[in-house]
Amino acid sequence: MTNKDYTGQAQAIGQAVSQVGLSGTLYLDVDPEQGFFRAKLVVTPEGYKGQLTTGLANMLAQAAGMMNLQTKIYTRDTGGVKK
Repeated sequence: MTNKDYTGQAQAIGQAVSQVGLSGTLYLDVDPEQGFFRAKLVVTPEGYKGQLTTGLANMLAQAAGMMNLQTKIYTRDTGGVKK
């Protein structure tokens, strides 16, 4: 994929998101020395929080897989570990 293709896709996603009125802030707490980070997502409208949180976790898992890192996601609401 070229940079031009990526930019076009990013713009299309941004337009789709703005049409549903989705906005918010992603807070990242990072400790590079310990290899630790956590994220907090604040989203409006509130109903998208779960879907967006899960989507971001899955995107991160895919990116980690590309770097040959095994990923395990613990989901608090179900208490289960996936992947």
